Amino acid sequence: MRRKRSSSSVLFMIIFIGIMVGVVYLYNSKMFERNAPVVKMTQNEYWNLKEPISLSIDDDSGIKYYEVILVTSGGQKILSQEALLTPQKNLKLNVEYPKMGYGIKDKEIKIIVKAVDVSQWNFFSGNSVVYEKSFKIDKKKPLLTLVTNSYGIYPGGTALVIFKAKDENLKDTYIEVNKKRRFKVQPFYKKDYYAALVAWPVTERKFDARVIAKDKAGNSSRIHIPYYHKAKSYRISKIKLSNRFLKGKIAELAYDFAETQGVEDSIEQFTIINEDVRANNENLIHEVTSKISDKMINSFSIKPFYPLKNAQKLQVLETIVFIIIRVIKFQSLII
Repeated sequence: MRRKRSSSSVLFMIIFIGIMVGVVYLYNSKMFERNAPVVKMTQNEYWNLKEPISLSIDDDSGIKYYEVILVTSGGQKILSQEALLTPQKNLKLNVEYPKMGYGIKDKEIKIIVKAVDVSQWNFFSGNSVVYEKSFKIDKKKPLLTLVTNSYGIYPGGTALVIFKAKDENLKDTYIEVNKKRRFKVQPFYKKDYYAALVAWPVTERKFDARVIAKDKAGNSSRIHIPYYHKAKSYRISKIKLSNRFLKGKIAELAYDFAETQGVEDSIEQFTIINEDVRANNENLIHEVTSKISDKMINSFSIKPFYPLKNAQKLQVLETIVFIIIRVIKFQSLII
């Protein structure tokens, strides 16, 4: 009898241990992962209802079902839903507002995202998530008004522009040149007014400048700045490098620059100074001049600017004189 009981106890322990091992294995297997899907939206708290909202759903085991619901004062509407035949671990969606409902008067709406994964957790029903996010509706574009600008500009020159940009949710304003360069603007004299100096790169043949304003909902406005394009040609000269110049001025400069330390060849010194050192200086100038203050210009003093004696007239001087004239007119307009 004792042997039978002993054998039964051993068998029971083996079965029990086997069950425990199986439970531990299943508990830690990917089939029973316990992490709920993660939902993310790139859109901020504002929405213009025209641009789609980028939505992502990520899960370790894979998404098997999702649903996107729009909640307004008129009720709920399913924007998108799908039961996936092939579960996806990374799901990317673009949520669009129904075109028939663009005339909504709600100032705030809500998006609800529901998702379930293929995990066998929760008694084989999977992990689920319910994600909610509210959006403030803003369908109005920023109000842009061109106050004044310089008459003309030529390659290598600069010009002034003063404009008004007004929006309750204004996010950014800047000047765009040739659809690839941006010039920062600075608050000027009064709320909603801005000023900027715009440059025409001497290396570019065409010139097109626009004022652009964007709000937090993605609405944007733009105005073309009607600068008159002046002709300007620059003389190209071929300069011969004499030994006197190389051994004199270039050697003197090479002594001061870190880039030419240890370089003895005069031609190599000249190349470094006119390529590497010049490029470093241009980068430094660009870095310094790109730091535009966000503080409003509300007081300034006008002082005369005198060029060097017998120096060539530059458009910078023209711009400064123009600024003085326009600022006086601008003050009389807004006071």
